[in-house]
Amino acid sequence: MAQWRAQNWEQPETADAFRYEMVAGRLQAAADGVPRAVEWAWHWFLDLAAEDAQALTEQQMIASQRADIAAHNRAEICAGRSNNARLQAFLDTLEDPAGEMYGPDGTFEGWKYLVWISPLIGEAERSSKCPRDPRERERFAYQFVQTASARQRAARLGGPLHSPDAQA
Repeated sequence: MAQWRAQNWEQPETADAFRYEMVAGRLQAAADGVPRAVEWAWHWFLDLAAEDAQALTEQQMIASQRADIAAHNRAEICAGRSNNARLQAFLDTLEDPAGEMYGPDGTFEGWKYLVWISPLIGEAERSSKCPRDPRERERFAYQFVQTASARQRAARLGGPLHSPDAQA
């Protein structure tokens, strides 16, 4: 039996079962009052508690980072800025990005962007001018969205059409 354990110790399918068997044996010995087993069980428990504390600290750090990122993203969108060119084009069409992109309860309403962008991308891809090459198609769609955004912004502001990509 000992030889089998030695040969199969590193096998993934048997390692956990053997480890559990060893831990259970040591815990039973600790319950029976064997001093060395009690000491081992105490250190094992402290190790588990330390691992749990470390995992909790990491989870709290990740949650804090996610909250910071969400707050930063919210501030950027409320200011009408985005590093996503298509989302930026949509934000440019809004009079009040903070009021229009967040609901009364503060939840992000990204569906409004999807409702705006989806038909534009579909229309760009159905256009007879749409190139076949994927890179060219992406550039064409970008220009199509930018033009639509500029038209909507001009209509909202009541001024002449001004494309953000237009050169003076």
